Amino acid sequence: MRLWLVIALLALPSLGHAQKRDPVSRAEALIGHGRYEDAQALIANDKRPRALAVLGRVHALRGERAESDARYEAVVALNRRKALQGGEALWALAEAAAALGAYRDANATFARAVEASPQRAEIELAWSDLFIQKHNLRDAQTGIAHILARDANHPRALERMARIELERGADFMKVDQLLTRALRGDPELVPAFVTRAGIALRDEDLAEADRQLDLALAINPRDLEALSVRAAVRFVADDQPGFQAAIARVLAQNPRFSRAYAIVATYADWEHRYPELVALSDAALQLDPDDASAHATRGLNLLRIGREAEGLRALHEAWQRDHYDAQVFNLLELYEKDLPSYDTFQAYGVRVRMPRNERALLEPYAVPLIQSALEELGRRYGSARDVQVEFYAQSEQFAVRATGLRQLGVQGLCFGNVVIVLSPRAGELNWGQIVWHELSHVFHVQKSRGRVPRWFTEGLAEWETARARPEWRREDDRALFDALPGLPELAGLNRAFTHAADGQALMVAYYASSLAIEYLVATHGFPAIVSMLGLWGESLDSEQVMQRALGRSLAEVSQGFRAWLELRLQRYRRDFRVDLARYRDLASWRQRSAAPGASAQDHAGLALALALAGEPRSAVSRAEALLKEAEQPIARFTLVHVALEAGDLARAAQQLDALFAAGHDGYQPRMLRARVAEALGDPLRATQELTAAIAIDPERTEAYELLARVSPADRERAFLALARLDQHQRGPLLRALAMLRERHAYPELLALAESGLYRDVHAPAIHAALAEAFLHLGRPAEARQEAERAGPEAEALLRAIPAQKAKSR
Repeated sequence: MRLWLVIALLALPSLGHAQKRDPVSRAEALIGHGRYEDAQALIANDKRPRALAVLGRVHALRGERAESDARYEAVVALNRRKALQGGEALWALAEAAAALGAYRDANATFARAVEASPQRAEIELAWSDLFIQKHNLRDAQTGIAHILARDANHPRALERMARIELERGADFMKVDQLLTRALRGDPELVPAFVTRAGIALRDEDLAEADRQLDLALAINPRDLEALSVRAAVRFVADDQPGFQAAIARVLAQNPRFSRAYAIVATYADWEHRYPELVALSDAALQLDPDDASAHATRGLNLLRIGREAEGLRALHEAWQRDHYDAQVFNLLELYEKDLPSYDTFQAYGVRVRMPRNERALLEPYAVPLIQSALEELGRRYGSARDVQVEFYAQSEQFAVRATGLRQLGVQGLCFGNVVIVLSPRAGELNWGQIVWHELSHVFHVQKSRGRVPRWFTEGLAEWETARARPEWRREDDRALFDALPGLPELAGLNRAFTHAADGQALMVAYYASSLAIEYLVATHGFPAIVSMLGLWGESLDSEQVMQRALGRSLAEVSQGFRAWLELRLQRYRRDFRVDLARYRDLASWRQRSAAPGASAQDHAGLALALALAGEPRSAVSRAEALLKEAEQPIARFTLVHVALEAGDLARAAQQLDALFAAGHDGYQPRMLRARVAEALGDPLRATQELTAAIAIDPERTEAYELLARVSPADRERAFLALARLDQHQRGPLLRALAMLRERHAYPELLALAESGLYRDVHAPAIHAALAEAFLHLGRPAEARQEAERAGPEAEALLRAIPAQKAKSR
């Protein structure tokens, strides 16, 4: 336990800069290049607190615990003889306290050290590292932010911020931008290369991971984290001899470095190989039975695979050794304080957990759904083992159950056999869709032994949910068409998930992956899908899997999918749309338009860029000059934009009409024309434009939202469409149900209300709608049941049901 914390506090200043510093700073630079013996010789006789602490770190890096402890205890002894003062000395004392397991003292002493030397970034970094190791990301980020407020380009602070963002689940693009800035400031920053290797490993780009590690180890060939990530690469590659050899290289540097297994486990986590995480923790504990971090990792992953009694015992072992790990604290608190208000029960061979106060309404629908999913999926993939499904009423409880941390930006997770999802009370979500999606992963992960690429299992789960209920299908064709030029080939499609710049990009990744499965099923049949899962389970790589299952190379499959996708989306080539984000960089458009041979499109782009930059006169002048020579859609759109910004609705309408007359029709300009018509008090024209927009793209919600507002005659159609397209928001669903009830459309009411239960099983209006539909469709028993669940909202219906039954006799 002591060793990894000391190593986490390692500073890596540039060796060249250190030549001008005192011996301790030069020794730290030598450590950063793996020259431990030279560092030790340089300060061997230095009795200053900081020198003793750095010597303690050198011994710790080599696994010499007794010698390391002796150096750190010498620092503590100095403080006992005469209380240490000043930032340098207090930093040494804080590092010593942390290394010796006195974390409370370490924290308090770091605070004093920072107060004494507020400009010493190294002290604040070391303090933040302590918080990171204890999974206290909030306080770690606070310290890093203090450094960056003083120096926005501080290399090590940028690298640490990247690590914090990565652990919080930020997109890899954001993390890599931070690392790029860090390496610009310090090209020899080993942890930045190691973090990049970890990103590549999570993208399943093993060659890139090895390349980044080569860069790190060229600077410090003894860096324990880099050597451990090298072992992780071999583990993910299912190269057991290579993994064992890589671990041996780590232990040759430090025979007590049990944390190597925890580093490997970090990446196995992304591979869904949760039982193996437990085995890795066991290996760490054989090396160091007192490694609290290994006990914690073991406990977390035993919980994840449903072995809760063992997992809690392991967490208590971790807590006995370390009372300051936030991850362990959160997990124990969840089980001791929160889960007693949950019910856990068996249903059809599945262990189910849900909030006690939700069970009465949730269980009657959740259990049949789980059973139906397991039967349906089992027919195609084979049986699944030890399935558990857990519902959590609070996103924080869900996040802690998943990771031990309190923040997590997803709604459902699968750990191979255990599925956890947010319950209906946790927010606006389609809990039924999420359950089916995550149960699909159970079969995919078990069939492939966790080796299935992320794009394949996510796409397949999406495909399965759309197959289960058509309204659960995503409608992201337009967004996918826009993203198509930058969409990775299948070999790199995982990057579409990990490097998604925003939520929309992530949704495109899911949708593209689901269409990849649709393509494979259409061209090779569903049995090929099952075969592929099994082949990944045999530890074959994706190239081998494609060749064996499909008789085609990965590149050939990817090319075929791309051609199929372009054909599917070709209708959007006729859908005129202006992506305003492309025109925000005024300087680049000035440069393009000034270049020799600049096209009319380049000049039109500059006009729009000027309009967006707040220079309407110049924009209009350029656009009108272009339009005198020939119709140019971007120039015309510039005039539309300027007119709208100026509030000249009539002028905007005129320019939009001219755009249509020139043949540049599309969803976006039709929506603009509809909004202009509404603002001009012309609902009929607005309705016509919205009808045209829907004909161009019936899968987007904005047109229906506006149609519901401007056209009473189309309101029901609009809300029905919104209820179908948006499977999470409840408002349109409830409006559509009310309208169907008003006109007594009972078959449609029944279908929509049954679907609505998966969005809000607690809504009385949905149960009342079901009761009314059942009653009028001659199903009185079910009507009574739903009326009782609806409560006061269905009292009149409940009174009517006995009369209906008597009448039927």
